[in-house]
Amino acid sequence: VGRSSPDFWRVGDWSHVHTAYHEQFPEHHYWTRTENYNDRGTGSGAATLPIYYTNLCLRMIPILDIVIHRMIELPARHSKVWLIDILRSYSKLFAYHDAPITFLHNTLFYYDTVLATQRDLEKRILVRSCLEHLSFKPMEYLSPQFIKYLRSEDPQTWSPSPAYFSELVDRLDDVIKSADTSEFGHINWKFNEFGNPVCLMLYLKAIELMCIPLPPNKVTGEYLSEHRHSIGTKLVDIVLNNNSGQLPELCNTLGILLSALPISFSHAVYRKIFEIIRITRTSMKLRGTYAGCCGITRPRMFWC
Repeated sequence: VGRSSPDFWRVGDWSHVHTAYHEQFPEHHYWTRTENYNDRGTGSGAATLPIYYTNLCLRMIPILDIVIHRMIELPARHSKVWLIDILRSYSKLFAYHDAPITFLHNTLFYYDTVLATQRDLEKRILVRSCLEHLSFKPMEYLSPQFIKYLRSEDPQTWSPSPAYFSELVDRLDDVIKSADTSEFGHINWKFNEFGNPVCLMLYLKAIELMCIPLPPNKVTGEYLSEHRHSIGTKLVDIVLNNNSGQLPELCNTLGILLSALPISFSHAVYRKIFEIIRITRTSMKLRGTYAGCCGITRPRMFWC
């Protein structure tokens, strides 16, 4: 796997390379075994179809996905060492995965509580294993703070600065608005799991936010919801406190980003809406009546 290239469309004679692989690592099948042990099988010298488009390593990829999920579901004290060994031994297979970033995002999304409260180290190794071996180098589009956190072996060491969230939203917003795709010119979108730079950047930024660890003294499921709400509040405040005159664009960026995250991140939006309604009602009461505030001359009952 390490000697082959996952970008097979760039190899001039891929058939020759793949055939050489099977000559070095032959795979025996039913009829081959039958011939070896029983000459009456298919007849001596019978031809079989060659395997030009698959091999054992490629067929291991969907099994690897399932094994990783089952290991996450097992108690950490039993499966931690196994999961780390599997990721470190078979991580190169992710270079041939049809949708490695989507698999990573879905895994972090579905197992958000377990990974955040019990498996911080395994989560970092999983993210590194998926992203480091991809040929189009998605690590280049991650934040420097996040990359440093991924490569650290110390548990729960990263607490993002306030500027981190602002840079993350601005980075995604720039990609959404920009028509210049030269930064992604080395990516062949015909063979990529995503069809454009916006989808790629959206998933990468969502992965970053889902990987932000809990404080070392509050690694509990009860605090996780509060922690996610805190992150969501910082993202919402970036939009509300922006004075650049591009509020609709930033609202669109924030909405797209929150849609790719677990629902706990969006609670900040609901609370902010409730807070605005509460302040508005209080302001109306201080002015006298709802009718006078809204410019309505006929008295009527208002329910908010």
